[in-house]
Amino acid sequence: MENTIRTASGFVAVTALILSLWAGPARADFDAGWQAYQRGDFAGALKEWRPLAQSNDARAQYNLGILYDQGKGVDTDLKQATAWWTKAALAGYAPAQHNLASNLISGDGVEQDYKAALEWLNKASDSGLARSSYTLGKMYHYGLGVPKDVKRAFSLFLKAGEQGYVRAQYNLGKTYRDGDGTEKNLAEAVKWYRKAAEQGYAKAQSSLGVRYARGEGVAKDEVQALMWTILAANQGLKRALDDRAYLAKGLNPADVARAEKLAADWKPSAQ
Repeated sequence: MENTIRTASGFVAVTALILSLWAGPARADFDAGWQAYQRGDFAGALKEWRPLAQSNDARAQYNLGILYDQGKGVDTDLKQATAWWTKAALAGYAPAQHNLASNLISGDGVEQDYKAALEWLNKASDSGLARSSYTLGKMYHYGLGVPKDVKRAFSLFLKAGEQGYVRAQYNLGKTYRDGDGTEKNLAEAVKWYRKAAEQGYAKAQSSLGVRYARGEGVAKDEVQALMWTILAANQGLKRALDDRAYLAKGLNPADVARAEKLAADWKPSAQ
């Protein structure tokens, strides 16, 4: 479940609710809230989580922030969401640190502050949160709050990509393709595009299709090119919709049918 915050650079994604693991009565109350949330009873989730949050349970504070951010069980209130994420962030809860940083970048519910966002992202990244490493990499890539440093951005993308974070893997494909922050290497570009594509990421599927169509970093294979392009197009990606029609025109009906069968049979993998 993901709530995307759109900014000028268009890269911040806030990952929403997670199920926490701890013992005792607090766990039972949290689980009751989780079950209520799962069945769409957001008021019920709020009822269970608010007392925990008020008792300084960081994970409940984080989830209460999600409810306010998404307007579930309460009116949407980005200031309240930010306030609860701040409490959880100060307690060292990495997902809340990430969400707080995201709001500081976008200026949602709080005054925009790139410097503070960087501090929270560094904390969350150091805790091993892949999406924070990725977002931190984007800030270095665009020079938001820090001098632009594409090599540092690459290293952060690599950290997140090796943890399986799909957006980082896609961006690694682009950096290797363009030699942006690292040495240009088309075979490595294909490797990272494939990792993201196999998880179902449409942009990576489209880019992998282009590599197969051109024979860049991989042996040219127009059937594979069409198959990956179909998968991206099925998700509504505009450039893939255009490429699908173009590629299909250049193939005989039997090869088009093969590509369509491969796409129909394809299943995403977990990394």
